[in-house]
Amino acid sequence: MTSNNDPTRNWDEDLQKIFTGAWRQSRPAKYAPHSIYELKTLEGRVAVIVQRQSRPDGDWSLNATGLKNLGIAKREGRLIAAYIVQARNSEVLRRAEVEKVIANIGDTEPWDGRWGLYFWIDENFMPVSGSRGARNNNEAEFDSDPDSNSVSA
Repeated sequence: MTSNNDPTRNWDEDLQKIFTGAWRQSRPAKYAPHSIYELKTLEGRVAVIVQRQSRPDGDWSLNATGLKNLGIAKREGRLIAAYIVQARNSEVLRRAEVEKVIANIGDTEPWDGRWGLYFWIDENFMPVSGSRGARNNNEAEFDSDPDSNSVSA
């Protein structure tokens, strides 16, 4: 078994067992709608935010508070590893280290939704921009009245 100071530890095998193994699931309200999975090992604790695909075009919502808190816990050494996992049903599709996702998002402004602040990210854990970043397709388009020929501000 690798030591706590070994940055080369590969968690892929453990992450593939997230839904069937020794991982403990919780659903804190502040991380909604996501579940948090935690694994305690001899080396320390690993935490994961599991995303479920919420758009048919492949985008994934990510709770901003959960991302921030996992990043802080990892940076402070309370976690030895922290990941964002994209899953469909009980299949892990892909994963990224929390630090990478935070770097990818950069200064992107989060959306404000019914579960608080969140980001839209794609399958590469990059923020979604343009019309795909809108909360729905109609928000990215101008409202128009087909019976009206006037334009008003």
